[in-house]
Amino acid sequence: LDNKVTLRHSIRGKIKFEKKLFSINTEYYYQPSISDYKDYILYGTAKLTIFPNKPLSFISQQTLNYRSVSSFKIIQNIYRYVQIYF
Repeated sequence: LDNKVTLRHSIRGKIKFEKKLFSINTEYYYQPSISDYKDYILYGTAKLTIFPNKPLSFISQQTLNYRSVSSFKIIQNIYRYVQIYF
């Protein structure tokens, strides 16, 4: 386990797009090391919703966590679910 201390800064990108039948929301962060540009973290989420303003909607969501200098570089989860409002 590497206990190296790294000073980072962060840049965030966010997109939100909504229509009557679907919506797309994404938010990602890029965090490079200040001392080494090859050492960076990229993480965020992307979400697609079908019928967002209806009592029954379908959602697909992805989460991503990428570390450029880690031996285990990427963790990615994909979720699909149904949302019901009563």
